Amino acid sequence: MDNKKQMTDELLPIKSSRKKPKVGDVFVIQPRKSLYFYGKVIKTDIQAINPFLKGKNTVLIYKKVTSELKVPDNLNVNTLLIPPQIVDFGGWTKGFFFTVGNLELTNEEINLDYGFKDTRMATECYRSEEGDELNHKPSIIGIYAVGSYGSVAYKVTKALEKHPELLDV
Repeated sequence: MDNKKQMTDELLPIKSSRKKPKVGDVFVIQPRKSLYFYGKVIKTDIQAINPFLKGKNTVLIYKKVTSELKVPDNLNVNTLLIPPQIVDFGGWTKGFFFTVGNLELTNEEINLDYGFKDTRMATECYRSEEGDELNHKPSIIGIYAVGSYGSVAYKVTKALEKHPELLDV
């Protein structure tokens, strides 16, 4: 990988906020200077069985890249960069997730077939963010755990290593 595309597994801070995210909030993350990827909040205040996940948020990170801090025309769930993530508020309070606006959830986002693999179980088990066991293997699978901006950064870095063309903006 040449120096221009050299990645670290950290996000660059943009601007911190104490404002809690709302469903539909579109935010950006910055894995490299002036290179932003869009994210969207699809669930807030999760009422999870697992106390570690209670009150957290589910976010999507898209392959859509920008160099501007503005709301995109659209976001397509068929172009996710990483699987859905359950995250705490640290990304916003520390300035790594910067909200640029709000877009109503699309039908595709509402009906997205996603779930989270429960790695604590000996047999294959998939759950909703609330902790309910799913009766099928979802088409998009995250890990059933609370993450942070650091875990999002790591997963984004790994995804960009597989798709370096996304860094050519």
